[in-house]
Amino acid sequence: MTTANVTIIFTVTPEELNHMQHAVTTVLKDMGPIDLNILVYLALNELTLGRTISHTPELSMDTKIPTIFMQHTPAQHQTIKLAVQHVASYLYKTFYHHLDAAFISTPAQIIRAGIQQQTVTVVFNSHEEERPWEWQYSILPQ
Repeated sequence: MTTANVTIIFTVTPEELNHMQHAVTTVLKDMGPIDLNILVYLALNELTLGRTISHTPELSMDTKIPTIFMQHTPAQHQTIKLAVQHVASYLYKTFYHHLDAAFISTPAQIIRAGIQQQTVTVVFNSHEEERPWEWQYSILPQ
């Protein structure tokens, strides 16, 4: 089995991006700014659990948030979790559409995700099965 990186790139509408940023800013107003790229990664990772990889507790945002945001309190972790849920709600429909169209070999795990302007980039670490490359040619009618 070999490993391949698969990248999915999709865009969101300006309205969706504005609504998403407003929702995140509103939820996190008492905590200060948090990088939207981290929230996008956590949201898309959560959306793929059980779909491209098996759902295990160490891969869920309940485990990842305290390890990424160690400087925050458990109550603030719950607020960050709510912000991640908002991001997921704005991205899930478009993300699933592109994920289904990509035909990624499973298991596949997100290793990097982020948003720049309206473009979301998701990089998967996918496992490809070895395929034999034995070609056979014949001039006989098939």
